[in-house]
Amino acid sequence: MKLINLTKSLIAASVLTVASFGANAGVIASSYLEVNNFALNGVSSADLLFLASGSREGNTSAQINIGTNLTAGDADSSSALGDVDALLACVGNCTVLGLNTPAAENAGTLHWSTGLANDLNYSYSDQNVSGNAIDGTSSGFTLAESSLSSVPQGNASSNGNIFNEFEAIFKFNGGTNANVNFTLDYVLDMASVITADVAFDDLITATTTAFANFTVSLTNINTGLRQQWNIVDETVSGRDGAMFNTLFPGSNSKAVNSNENFNSGDFLLEAQNAYALNISQTTSTNVSLVPEPTSIALFGLGLLGLAGAARRRNS
Repeated sequence: MKLINLTKSLIAASVLTVASFGANAGVIASSYLEVNNFALNGVSSADLLFLASGSREGNTSAQINIGTNLTAGDADSSSALGDVDALLACVGNCTVLGLNTPAAENAGTLHWSTGLANDLNYSYSDQNVSGNAIDGTSSGFTLAESSLSSVPQGNASSNGNIFNEFEAIFKFNGGTNANVNFTLDYVLDMASVITADVAFDDLITATTTAFANFTVSLTNINTGLRQQWNIVDETVSGRDGAMFNTLFPGSNSKAVNSNENFNSGDFLLEAQNAYALNISQTTSTNVSLVPEPTSIALFGLGLLGLAGAARRRNS
């Protein structure tokens, strides 16, 4: 235990539940990943013999717990090349943010990062994917955001996911091998924020994490050889604690913003071999506000000490 924790706890333990949170104090984490123009180049569906229909799945989930646990979520699925749209999931102050209207569905970042400014508690997620990367392009997004403001304690989390897989034999005309590649564009927008009053308050343990991942893998079913591309793999986390934030100013606020193009480079498809292509996309957030256990313990010890002194005076 740091000395600064002990000192501040002794002074302020008795006002823990009254003064720990000011207006608009809190934590927020957000993660948005949009993938556009995903295309497999050098091969078409005419070159493939599909072994099964494959699958494309999407799901959303949101959870918030401030005394009472609230959850929401949805899932959608289709064949490997079908459109998937799981409904937006939201719990908490959704109405105030306009997240309970049809216009909010697939609206991307329209309602982005307003929780702390409006002193609201909420968690939500959304996703959508459409298009055919074999004979054209596919695009999709996943979104997750969680916010807690001015509450004694609680936690919130959200997830938006896309999973896509199919298996096919590469037959290729003429029975020859071919070098192919895939290309895409992506937009990544992430933030993890602990407001300064919380970050410098040793009576509160605050955590924020935002995560985004986009991975493509190709497995030769005949040989077992697997190639994987981790195109996006980002985590941003806020840190709290007065000493930590004094030594590293701004460590309680992190952000990632990217707008990138990606080319896998050429890889070999062998004629008459079977392949499995898997694509996964995930965004998630997790935030929490918890009173410092040491402070509560000290507060209890203080009460016991006062009771002991009273007994001594009365004896």
